[in-house]
Amino acid sequence: MTDAHETTVDPRVRRTRRLLQQAFRELLAEKRFQAISVQDIAERATVNRATFYAHFDDKFALVDSLIRDEFQECLAKEIAITSALTPGNLCLLCLTVFNYLAYVDTHCSLTDTQFASRFAMAVHQELYVFILAWLKQGLRGDAPQRTRLEATATAMSWSIYGAGIQWGRGVFSHTAEELATQLVEVFSDGVMPATAALMATQQVQHDEWRNGS
Repeated sequence: MTDAHETTVDPRVRRTRRLLQQAFRELLAEKRFQAISVQDIAERATVNRATFYAHFDDKFALVDSLIRDEFQECLAKEIAITSALTPGNLCLLCLTVFNYLAYVDTHCSLTDTQFASRFAMAVHQELYVFILAWLKQGLRGDAPQRTRLEATATAMSWSIYGAGIQWGRGVFSHTAEELATQLVEVFSDGVMPATAALMATQQVQHDEWRNGS
């Protein structure tokens, strides 16, 4: 994922930010989040502390940036925000989140409380934004419906994130594919009517497009 303004800034700035993020990623594989200092990050990135603070306010801002960038990139590789909100695509979104969570947990422990709380907040916010944009496709200024969709996006994003964390910890005996399928069934079976209706509408539109209607 990239910051909204990143594509417009000097390439040298982007390169330095990436160096700092990579340095932090390497350190996180070696020690707990609490034990990592700004000095550690700067030294690993071969820059000075002043350079670090020119890009990030503190290590918390850095970790937020890193998580959001990685997660956005992960989503973008697997599914486009402009794709139809079909059961198949929603299942793909669930699998993408599950796989990302599993990837992160193998490189840094999500049981590290301080890091895990930052991680959960950043990933959930990005997932919420993605799902809300998905749900709002084609919406035309209906304020009550917009409010319902925001509530729906909140419930869906936490459901997907929470299921992924539980799956990664071995709470479920299902495969990732089975769990994703079950989640989509829950979303579609009236627990979240707005989702079910939109998915049905977009599935029809998708089928019509494929059939050349």
